[in-house]
Amino acid sequence: MDLLDISGGKVILKPETLTITQFKKIWDKYKNKEDAIEDFSFIILMKKFNSPYSGYNDKDRIDKVIKDVITRKDWKIYPDLEEAMNKYEELCKSPAILLLEDITFSMNNIRNYFRNYDPDTDKDGKITNNLINNAKRIGDLLDGIEALRDRIKKEVQEAKHVRGGGELNRREQVMIKNKE
Repeated sequence: MDLLDISGGKVILKPETLTITQFKKIWDKYKNKEDAIEDFSFIILMKKFNSPYSGYNDKDRIDKVIKDVITRKDWKIYPDLEEAMNKYEELCKSPAILLLEDITFSMNNIRNYFRNYDPDTDKDGKITNNLINNAKRIGDLLDGIEALRDRIKKEVQEAKHVRGGGELNRREQVMIKNKE
């Protein structure tokens, strides 16, 4: 379910979004609805699986999204916003998306492992050999991640065609297969 999205530089709220308490609280909090839209932008850029900020660790992502998106001075994450972000994750993230996020987190740790390697501490060469062996496998790992991303994009695209938990009819299934 895609409750919030950004398209053409504008936040898109699906009609059912404001029927969900956590999102309604944000909407009702502000007289100036642009502030609510800005908070929804924060949620999307923090939590959507294909956000341009998804490659950052949590702390860096928060800092960068606030710096790049939030225009209000002294803005801070507040409890209702945290609840809305949690609800967004609960409703919009499939197991495949959650797995991709976990893999991205692990990839950042691997990246730090490679970056922090100090050859002066590797007297017997075991760490160097470990790095070389791991580097050989990185290509396969990246290919697997890309395949997972493609699968998720297909999953999201198919979900957009099915509203209200309905099933695709035969014609819709043919149309989706033809797009592949």
